[in-house]
Amino acid sequence: MKFLVRWFAFTLTICVAIACNDKKIYYSYTPTPSTGWEKNDTLLFNIPISDSLILLYLNTEVRSSNMYPYRDLWLEIRHNFKGNDTLDVDTLQFVLADEDGKRTDQSWSCFYQKSKPLNPIFVRDSGNYVVKINHIMYDNKIKGIHDIGLHISK
Repeated sequence: MKFLVRWFAFTLTICVAIACNDKKIYYSYTPTPSTGWEKNDTLLFNIPISDSLILLYLNTEVRSSNMYPYRDLWLEIRHNFKGNDTLDVDTLQFVLADEDGKRTDQSWSCFYQKSKPLNPIFVRDSGNYVVKINHIMYDNKIKGIHDIGLHISK
């Protein structure tokens, strides 16, 4: 009986420690227009940061379908995490299919999901920050991209 009480107390302590160690700051998806995502359709993420002097790890995520006709997806990501009025720009390439057209991302049903990290970003001050995402493909309008997500952790 004493063993069970100690085992329960130990297990409860571990569970509380794991639950309190959540490093997720922000996690959200924004849908693209169902008629197709145009270059000038900017996806906007408003991110409140309550900590200061932290290192942020950003992952951009893409949900797509078989309707997406290309092998790659190029995104331009603009953000103001460095605290100035200008937006810093990063470019990400998502390889969604190999040279034979076989999808390389995770699949469930007829949808696919792929995640790609950005370089870590140091944030000096708490506040409200903005991330803007556009596609930079040659075609003005692309179909088959359903959602773009942003996952930020510390």
